[in-house]
Amino acid sequence: MSSWFGGGSSSNTDETSSSSSWDSGSSFESPGDFASAPSNSSSAMRGSQASLQQAIMEEQQKQQIQAAIMKISELAFEKCVSRPSESLSSSEKSCISNTTERYLDCSMFVTGRIIKQQQQR
Repeated sequence: MSSWFGGGSSSNTDETSSSSSWDSGSSFESPGDFASAPSNSSSAMRGSQASLQQAIMEEQQKQQIQAAIMKISELAFEKCVSRPSESLSSSEKSCISNTTERYLDCSMFVTGRIIKQQQQR
């Protein structure tokens, strides 16, 4: 019985073949094959880096949206719900809706102003 690294077992049968470190019939390419790779591999790498950066930006945007939703929920609950119960009253629902709309309007206004300032630079 031989191990992955050719160390073999305690028996000394065929120790020379099991101690070989490279099997020439393996499916791995030889080091020389990598040198003949197409020259456009750097453009493929840039493309994969760009797609990775895009995925990171999307995840950050998702996190920002989730944080905003949590913030709105906390603000609306603190402002509108005096004592928690099994359901919301109509006035609590209306208050939550108005609070949410005002928060989103304000957030959109501030975001728009920041974008406008950055474009003027």
